[in-house]
Amino acid sequence: MDPRHFLFPVVALNDQDEPEWLCGNSFPITEHGGLITCRHVVSKPDARLAVIDRLGDLRVLLIEDVIYPKDDSLDLAFLPRALDRPSKRFPLLPAPNFRVGESIHTYGFYSQSGRVDALYDGYFAGNVVRFYTDNYSRAVLSFPVIEGLSGSPVMLYHNGTKATGICYGSEQQRVLASEIVDFHDGDVHCRETVNRVVEFGLALRSEVIASFAAEIADCEPVVTADRVPDPELE
Repeated sequence: MDPRHFLFPVVALNDQDEPEWLCGNSFPITEHGGLITCRHVVSKPDARLAVIDRLGDLRVLLIEDVIYPKDDSLDLAFLPRALDRPSKRFPLLPAPNFRVGESIHTYGFYSQSGRVDALYDGYFAGNVVRFYTDNYSRAVLSFPVIEGLSGSPVMLYHNGTKATGICYGSEQQRVLASEIVDFHDGDVHCRETVNRVVEFGLALRSEVIASFAAEIADCEPVVTADRVPDPELE
């Protein structure tokens, strides 16, 4: 997979219309350059935003239009025709295949300082840890969604790479299991119990993207059904 076809950083421009700050990630869900990202990535009324197209010569494309879901609490946004060229896209895998224990991964851009001149791209892998009981469309991932990674796709490989969701943030939780550390130095024996605080990523499942897309006439994502659903989840 060539990430230049599928992943596009969303950036804020400076007064000279040059990329300065990384806001998040986006990825195509239409053939004609429509990108999906998170609401909080592009909800910046005082900033001029753009996406960076790294295919061929690097180009900075201004974001001219943003469409939000009717549900104001949904952290999604659609950028219609953000690219000025046809685009490849990840097929959306149906929701029953996004389940606890599933091996998933994401690839995206991040920046520890937030600045574009300190931009990195990276691969993160783990599992689906659990779902929110009050909102089954929200999943907890075993790896954090670090600064700038919001809007990157949650993916798995099954007859090719499929998108099963979108990363939107992280939360810190104290691990219930304790780690006991033993230290021996001659006659001295120390034992310490450590309770670690870890960070989990948060993601919206693919059916949320598909439902949002159904609200938009211009948006026609492909939902693949080539993986057999788990009958226990139906």
